[in-house]
Amino acid sequence: MSTNQVRVLLALAGALIVCALGMLSVSSLAPKIYAPFSIPVLFPAIFASMTQFSHLTISVIGSVPMVLVYLVWVMRGSREDVEISNASVLVITATALISVIYHAAYFQQGMATYGIAHVLAICAINLLALISLPIGYWHHYKHHSIYTYMFFYLIYFSWLSFSAFPWFAPSVSSPP
Repeated sequence: MSTNQVRVLLALAGALIVCALGMLSVSSLAPKIYAPFSIPVLFPAIFASMTQFSHLTISVIGSVPMVLVYLVWVMRGSREDVEISNASVLVITATALISVIYHAAYFQQGMATYGIAHVLAICAINLLALISLPIGYWHHYKHHSIYTYMFFYLIYFSWLSFSAFPWFAPSVSSPP
């Protein structure tokens, strides 16, 4: 198998992982620890829910924008030198900072709505992702390869599609 074929296969495997985590994020009818309703996936899924599609189809449609952005970022890097650009680092750092601010702002509301176990579990998942991102970047910096490049973006987009911005407000489907 050629190097380009391996790159495409790795990109598609990563896209399937990002899609699966996005689908899992909106897999229940109300936010749960295993389905935190990540806002980047939730909003497209809400628009898709205005149709008569099944819940499975709606969760796939909700994940598609994240998967497409992942594929564009990964395939862009697989064609040129495998450097993580400064613009990417800036966007990812800004996303991480906004996520931390989001969690701080909605922490109390999440505790009141879903309980301490739910909010702390989601915060722990996000902390793991926020620790993994600089480690992945450092590993790519030390060992430039398409594999470390793709793995770094897989960590970022998996986190973004699963729990970077979880829904802490009361669920639309739950009674007031």
